[in-house]
Amino acid sequence: MAGKWWPLVTGNKDRGAVVVRIDRRYFELCVFSNVMLELKSGDPCVLGSDQFSDYRKQLVSKDKFGRGVALYGGQAGIPVF
Repeated sequence: MAGKWWPLVTGNKDRGAVVVRIDRRYFELCVFSNVMLELKSGDPCVLGSDQFSDYRKQLVSKDKFGRGVALYGGQAGIPVF
């Protein structure tokens, strides 16, 4: 499957040819298909993103979760165990 997208996106079968235009729809399809596959495997990352913020600081503690989960379940109309 790898490489079969090239002619669709660029209009050229030759990978050495200069690409002047791309088909945006096929390009977006390739990008989001690859993002989907990476998300399924848990592999996507942004190098250097740890310099900006630590997501763990925004997580709810287990105690706070335990106190609020029943209320949330009631408001959302979903069962909580």
